[in-house]
Amino acid sequence: TRERYFEAYMDRPVQQQLRDVTDAEVPGTFELYRPNTRTRLARLDSSSGWANGTLHVRKYDAEFNFSAYQVVLKNLTVNFTTTTLVDSVDLIPTSSVIIPVTNKILKVFALNVSLPYANASVTVNYSDSGYTFEPSVRLYRCAAWNYSSRTCTGNWSQVNGSAPDLVRHTIFRYVPGFSAYAAAEDLGYIASTAAV
Repeated sequence: TRERYFEAYMDRPVQQQLRDVTDAEVPGTFELYRPNTRTRLARLDSSSGWANGTLHVRKYDAEFNFSAYQVVLKNLTVNFTTTTLVDSVDLIPTSSVIIPVTNKILKVFALNVSLPYANASVTVNYSDSGYTFEPSVRLYRCAAWNYSSRTCTGNWSQVNGSAPDLVRHTIFRYVPGFSAYAAAEDLGYIASTAAV
């Protein structure tokens, strides 16, 4: 069977700057798909910190890949006022973050998205991070991230149900919203395993 589409949409120019708070370039790609399919409708590349293109005013399933991270936004709405897909992205040095009850912090990033979307997921590839006990890797979230000072003004909490993929060296989880996320080794898991 063959699916056919006839669609009429208004175009919207998008200019996406991908630079962290230190003004360093963050290379990445945005791939936009017809919702609930793998039919790619658009791709924006940002090898120099900028991605430019024209998108239709409509809903997309969007995949944003940058550094060791993938963010998927389902039913992301591009409307008549859209000029960017994400508001800000930042790759945070692990040495500048403290998460209680963790053994080692492997990767940290912050992302701010104001466009409406139905749900979102995050995948972190920590394969090059020098983990010490991979089964203990969990995903953590700071819901009150200050993008200017690059600090968590609240508490870091473990994202429920997060567990590593020991083959791909990634951690995946559906997330409640965007702020700062970290992949880190859970000290409680390490202690409970050592006690057995």
